[in-house]
Amino acid sequence: MDLITYSYNKSLLSHMNDSVALRASFLIADEVFAAGNLYHGIYIDRTLEPHTAQQAAKVLLTFEVNPEAIRALKDVIQCIKDYKNIKQKTTPIINSIKRMERTIMKAWEDCRKNITDFYVKTGLPELKKVRHTDALTILGAGSDAEELSKNSYACSKVLLLETRERNAPVEQTFFMLQAEYKQMHADTGFNFNNWNELNLTFCNINVLTGAELVAVREQLRPAAKPFCEAIDKWSAMLPTLTPEQSYGWYQQSIKPAAAALQQAIDANEILNEVNRLTKDNAKVCIHIGEAPTQVMWLFYDVHQSIPEATKRVLEKPESISFGAKRKPYFSISYVNWENVHNLKPKAEEEITAVKKSIVFD
Repeated sequence: MDLITYSYNKSLLSHMNDSVALRASFLIADEVFAAGNLYHGIYIDRTLEPHTAQQAAKVLLTFEVNPEAIRALKDVIQCIKDYKNIKQKTTPIINSIKRMERTIMKAWEDCRKNITDFYVKTGLPELKKVRHTDALTILGAGSDAEELSKNSYACSKVLLLETRERNAPVEQTFFMLQAEYKQMHADTGFNFNNWNELNLTFCNINVLTGAELVAVREQLRPAAKPFCEAIDKWSAMLPTLTPEQSYGWYQQSIKPAAAALQQAIDANEILNEVNRLTKDNAKVCIHIGEAPTQVMWLFYDVHQSIPEATKRVLEKPESISFGAKRKPYFSISYVNWENVHNLKPKAEEEITAVKKSIVFD
């Protein structure tokens, strides 16, 4: 069982939910994929290391949300590129470019510390410390969401669950949806076409260090492995089952495996110590559901995580056919999360980070 947490949303505030979803996935799944632009949050120190004005403008473009500033940054990048190709550079052109570069570098210095501090609060940068386990793979997307290269992975491939060239079939890869999904999935009564039920509960795992995450994962594996195997078996059988039969199989096989895993979670000493020290009684709840894959695409689209180029790929007949198929999925929600003050960024911090990203004189 592999789990994908995907986001192409530039909202800094949403990245705490990304961190929680990735951490929950890391603790229960065989392998985890952080896809879209989550690379920037996990490796924020690398992301914020431009050496030239052009590089700084490209990084600022990654975080910017204001349409006018985005257009201005793209113009700056193009101007600098064109400037390099000019053979006879006049003094006015040189001075103009230098002023532009100074403006970019000033904007960059203004926002770099603010963004770094913000991301540390989300919990994402701590996840780079678990990469050595080989259980976390990062499929980063560039400014061109459909670019497929050594350093960029197309968003459409992620949404079609084509995580990489590997032996694990698509049937064993599932989405872990962020907490915003629970708000979208209103409790309107049970529906076999899209149901979602609570299965596992953790304490506030967003305070765990990288070393603690690795330790807890290893301690939970004896119970997590049978759970993962049960999910994979259910998914493989799904095409042959009616929605009612599938739900029956879930009740018969998944719920008992989840209950056994929950016992291991409740008995874990590290998690119990975190619960005792934080004293906020905050809980991270993991839900399991079943729905057509296009329901998950709708969630990502509502939260501005599907770029236009990716939408065009998903509108192809073969993609539409894939999206119509039912699929198990995971999502998270919170209990007593209003008590979590130490890590939850304030809304005004997001506004400050964005406003400081680019200011042209």
